[in-house]
Amino acid sequence: MTLRHLRIYLEVYRCGSITQAAKKLYISQPSVSQVIQELESHYGLHLFDRISRRMQPTEEGRRFYDYAYHIIALFDELEEGAQHWEASGRLRIGCSVTIGTHFLPGLLLRFRRMYPELTITAQIRNSTQLEELVYQGKLDLALVEGLQSNPHLTHIPLSTDKLVVIAPPGHPLADRDRVEVSELAGQPFVLRETGSAGRDIFDGLMASHGFVVEPLIESISTEAVLVAVASGLGLSVLPEMMVRQALQRGRVCRLQVGELELERQFSLTHHKNKYLTAPAQAFAALCQAMFARRALPAHADETEEKREK
Repeated sequence: MTLRHLRIYLEVYRCGSITQAAKKLYISQPSVSQVIQELESHYGLHLFDRISRRMQPTEEGRRFYDYAYHIIALFDELEEGAQHWEASGRLRIGCSVTIGTHFLPGLLLRFRRMYPELTITAQIRNSTQLEELVYQGKLDLALVEGLQSNPHLTHIPLSTDKLVVIAPPGHPLADRDRVEVSELAGQPFVLRETGSAGRDIFDGLMASHGFVVEPLIESISTEAVLVAVASGLGLSVLPEMMVRQALQRGRVCRLQVGELELERQFSLTHHKNKYLTAPAQAFAALCQAMFARRALPAHADETEEKREK
């Protein structure tokens, strides 16, 4: 068996389809089928069930995937890392919108002082997308929000954050001391996209009360949602830290909704089979330290430098 066999197997596993795997790998479908047959014959395993034109991995197939992923990941790291043994490699990180807005700038400023020759790339996506990128090996580490469910990933809890229900000034519910959950049903909502942690948490809690929210507007931009609410287009649910200034300036109002506890977890995640380099471990330790201090603001390092001077 060769690395080529393992790479093809991984693609079939991820795509759930020989046809799609063949397209992504730019090889013929019969070649992909032959590789799967050779693997099953060589190891005496039944790796996939062919159900409704889908390749459903068996329990043996899932275990085989873990080994294959680990072998390929280590080989790829060797190929890349052997050329950069000094501290001049690359660290690929991801973070959610909230973390990217409030923590990432200060975090990167401090980390670059620790590893000035290291190339650091960062992607800001919603938590579901980040989890998938980590699972696929396209990110080394990711700072995510909410509860993640992929069993192949390790999650290190960092801290918690509250979500708040906001309304435009003058909204009929804005002057109320308490708003019942049932009163939110039927209200127009402007929300982040499905897959963002806050949206998924809100949808889940509303569903537990027997309501389904169909947003008037969906956006990947938190600022766009905030502007839409301030303009009077509807209610929303956003992270408290993202709307704090808007609340203080009276752009939006906070609703006190009874029996609706909106809280999410911030975590650092990586693949269980991912070998963490010394810089990756240092980055993880820095994240834990910063969140333990309850989150330095985006430009906290600049303030800190002024104090030191």
